[in-house]
Amino acid sequence: MPAEPPSPPQRLAASAPRATALGALREALGPGARTVLLLGLASLLNDISSEMVLTLLPIFLTGTLGASLATVGVIEGVAESTAAFMRLAAGRVSDALPRRLPLVIGGYAASAITKPLLAFAAGAWAAGGLRFADRLGKGVRSAPRDALIADVALAGRRGLAFGVHRSADTVGAVGGVLLAALVLYLAGADTALTREQFRSVALLAAVPGLLAVLLLTRVHERPRAPRAPALATTAARPRFGLPSRPAERRYLLVVFLFALGNSSDAFIILRMVDAGIGLTALLLLVAGRHLVEALLSLPASALSDRVGRRRLLFGGFAIYALIYAGYAAASSATVVALLTLAYGAYYGAIEGSSRAFVADLADPAERGRSFGWYHFVVAVALLPASIIAGVLWTVSGPGAAFLFGSACALLAALLLTTVRPPTASAAGA
Repeated sequence: MPAEPPSPPQRLAASAPRATALGALREALGPGARTVLLLGLASLLNDISSEMVLTLLPIFLTGTLGASLATVGVIEGVAESTAAFMRLAAGRVSDALPRRLPLVIGGYAASAITKPLLAFAAGAWAAGGLRFADRLGKGVRSAPRDALIADVALAGRRGLAFGVHRSADTVGAVGGVLLAALVLYLAGADTALTREQFRSVALLAAVPGLLAVLLLTRVHERPRAPRAPALATTAARPRFGLPSRPAERRYLLVVFLFALGNSSDAFIILRMVDAGIGLTALLLLVAGRHLVEALLSLPASALSDRVGRRRLLFGGFAIYALIYAGYAAASSATVVALLTLAYGAYYGAIEGSSRAFVADLADPAERGRSFGWYHFVVAVALLPASIIAGVLWTVSGPGAAFLFGSACALLAALLLTTVRPPTASAAGA
């Protein structure tokens, strides 16, 4: 006798835990919950698309297209740093517009277009040009998106809001890497990556990228009054001048110093290849690293609302320094694998908290500009960071490249102790 379908009360009871968990999260986030969750889901889908392709890109460039490590460093550095100016401009422009969302949608759309085009890249510099276009898209969306989250989040729950977004983003990264691993496994790839295999992954990655753009059309942003006075160019406050608050300017210096040693993650992928880790195992390890980050992002960011962001950031910088020193000294694939998983702990500890700290330090009327400067500083440092890492690796081996990054992180941690928010209650410090 066939089983009877569940009654409405049974179906309601079965869905209750999920509904309760989501309801509790929405209640904790407050009035801006819908916007934060939709932006998080869009980021999740976009990261599935990005990680499917970008995790394999350094291997495709060096192993398939024959590019040198120095070339990889230039491509990564130029792509990130040139797009940095777009981050700065987009953040500032979003302060003047009644809505930030069009810039967010446009940025995601630009990145989505590059994924299927990478499938047909014939050479290293063609792939590098598309990588540049992808970063331009990120430059357009990053500061307005973060400013939008800060706009709708309650002051005492900014860490939670950015933690939710980072967790969703990282879950997408896990899914993207696992999807790429599955495609390559079914294609029989292990130690080498062919053009056809990379093409299959890149074409599949176009689907979640497009879905992310479509989902963003469901976000409702309340128009703000135009901020014409904030756009006035004066000697005291030029249009793209540095933020007015001293603590914010000092934090930008901390961020730059840290980013100078934080070369592209492409070098970590190449370190795993250098240690003899096979292609499928490498992708599973990258997925594991993102999973660690996803598990830590939300609780760590929420914790920063209570114990202080500087403490969490200091700990994250210290973890990073130890991990990079470990990469420099590692002599076995097992150690490199464990360090890669630990690298996710660093990301989980600081990414959401770092952005919440920017919101704490910023003038509320200039959050777009503040996040523009934050993303600008991070990105513009990647050009020298990636070139330095590539040159040091080529001349002296991977140890020198990773020790440089470790030293920069330690110096940034020390300088961070001098950054004092306007009020302790506002910054959670």
